[in-house]
Amino acid sequence: MIGWLFRLLLLTILGYLLYNLGRCLLKAVFPGNAEGEAAAPDGKGEVEPMVLDLECGNYIHPRDALTRSVAGQTYYFCSRECRDAFCERHRDEPTCSSKE
Repeated sequence: MIGWLFRLLLLTILGYLLYNLGRCLLKAVFPGNAEGEAAAPDGKGEVEPMVLDLECGNYIHPRDALTRSVAGQTYYFCSRECRDAFCERHRDEPTCSSKE
């Protein structure tokens, strides 16, 4: 009876150690975190928050995003298709200029 309990305890400890090892490896490969932030361009210091593409709902890094300024507010897009669809919906706005 004690033999299977001991094996279960060892498997639990081994599973926990493998889980933490996997997390460390993933953090080394993908430095962003789950709160929607990406690592700073230099890899250290402050993190830069991700921005939301209002057209498709994807989060993207601001330096990789296409932008569109409508009535003084800047919107971020993951692709030209999303940007053009947004601009099509706001074509009657007084200013719809690109900042690519």
